[in-house]
Amino acid sequence: MTAHSTTAQSNARETVNEYLAKFGPILSTSLIAEIQAPGICRREVMDIAWQRVVSQARANSFKFAVFMLGAAGCPNRYALFNLPKSLLTKAFCVYDVSDLSLIRVNDLIEDCHRRNLRTIAIYINQPLETSARIFINESALAGLIPSASEFAISHFNTYNTFVTLVARHKKKLTRFASSVIAVYDNTIHCLKDLRPKKNQVTVNAAEAAFLNTWNRSQARANGADQSQPSTVRPTKVPTKTKTLRQAATFTAYLLARNVNAHLNAARQRKDAREKPESSRPAPQTQPLVQNPGEPPAQSLAHAPVYGSSDVIATLSGWHEKTAVGQDALLESERPLRVVVQEKKTHEHEMETVFER
Repeated sequence: MTAHSTTAQSNARETVNEYLAKFGPILSTSLIAEIQAPGICRREVMDIAWQRVVSQARANSFKFAVFMLGAAGCPNRYALFNLPKSLLTKAFCVYDVSDLSLIRVNDLIEDCHRRNLRTIAIYINQPLETSARIFINESALAGLIPSASEFAISHFNTYNTFVTLVARHKKKLTRFASSVIAVYDNTIHCLKDLRPKKNQVTVNAAEAAFLNTWNRSQARANGADQSQPSTVRPTKVPTKTKTLRQAATFTAYLLARNVNAHLNAARQRKDAREKPESSRPAPQTQPLVQNPGEPPAQSLAHAPVYGSSDVIATLSGWHEKTAVGQDALLESERPLRVVVQEKKTHEHEMETVFER
């Protein structure tokens, strides 16, 4: 082992210590950005943090691990902010595995089952065009070019990873349960009785949704208004958590309520930014008093100019805008010449004059 690799592992462990001290058992690569750790491999930090968290979990305990999946543009990051204590007391880890492969996520679940630990898989679903709009906006804010193929592959892989995991582990009633959070414009549904099918989200459908959203964004048509506050369905908080299936419903509801709170807060901030501009009365357009010694004001509504023909010619000819102004500019910039000529009033007498 080289000295460089030893130093890298030491830095990764220090980053893991800082990460767990700040965020606890909430694992997500998006949260590492809040820690000043340049040159650290995020995936390596997550792997070390997971090993520490899962090694501290007690076998056959009532607690469970939550594996959350959400594709590009989905609000899965909102679900991780300020998680309620009622969830953290029941879950020993909440892991955002959206960027992991199917094999890797399945290995994490199998590792928990070998340790006699319970697992819950949560999939955050959102209409493709809504996700595409958010993905395009986030890419623009980050200074990146949004990729249709990246968006489509993310949705295809994430959905089929969830479907495959449910099909593989659904018979392990005491060790595995699943739920879906469906995020729509003004309603967030928590679905428990679901039968997801493979290939329901295809690459072609995701690419088509991305291109349609991109074309509308170029035409400045942003679609439906998202300013209305959203609500969570069902409205009542699930109280029973004896079985793992009930615990999955309870977990999905708390995560959905967390997403709903952050989405509504974002909408309120957007409305607060837009209201002062929209409520401000439009200024009355009046002709501005022009000073002949200053250039005219640039306005789409041209104000009438009153004055003599010399003043009008001076104002209209400012900065070479007309033929009169161009002639005046050329005349002023032509160099002086010294000319010796005969006086017009006295013959045989010479005089020196300056001409342009």
